[in-house]
Amino acid sequence: MGDDAEVDALDEALSLVRGADEAGIPLRLVGGLAVRVLCPDFPPRLRDRQDLDLASVSRTRAALTAFLVARGYEPDRRFNALYGHKQLYFASPEGRSLDVLVDRLEMCHVLEFKDRIARMPFTLDVTDLLLSKLQIVELNEKDAQDVLYLLSAYPVREGDEPGSVGLDRIGSIVGGDWGWWRTLTMNV
Repeated sequence: MGDDAEVDALDEALSLVRGADEAGIPLRLVGGLAVRVLCPDFPPRLRDRQDLDLASVSRTRAALTAFLVARGYEPDRRFNALYGHKQLYFASPEGRSLDVLVDRLEMCHVLEFKDRIARMPFTLDVTDLLLSKLQIVELNEKDAQDVLYLLSAYPVREGDEPGSVGLDRIGSIVGGDWGWWRTLTMNV
């Protein structure tokens, strides 16, 4: 499929974010597609069968599920029953995987975004996306590329303004958690 699969994935993801917004449901891109939206001047990472990685908040979980089902997405009922408090999983009509992080990212470290979901129109906040990459203990090439793109495209500033890499946000997270600090400094 090549380039068409990625274009379709990005168009599909943006259509979902816009539709959810119209329905009053906060839904934002995360991962590689979010970096693509935020860094359009850089060469995109294209893959066949690109998954859709999104973020939302728990207060709209039922409405989000109904929104996605109405658009033909099939929920993984067992997974969602077990883990829906932190992540939802769906399959698109075309067979594409759709993951929705709920309130926070829990991987190597925990990154809360619930109160920050509306800072950017289509993606999580730039700083939160950067932190979602820098929290990975074994950073791979594609995640390192995303870090490079974000740091190249956005100013690093004191404070925590949307559209910048906010040093206050980073400091508040890594300043009180040695594990976060260690992983972030190792990756930078």
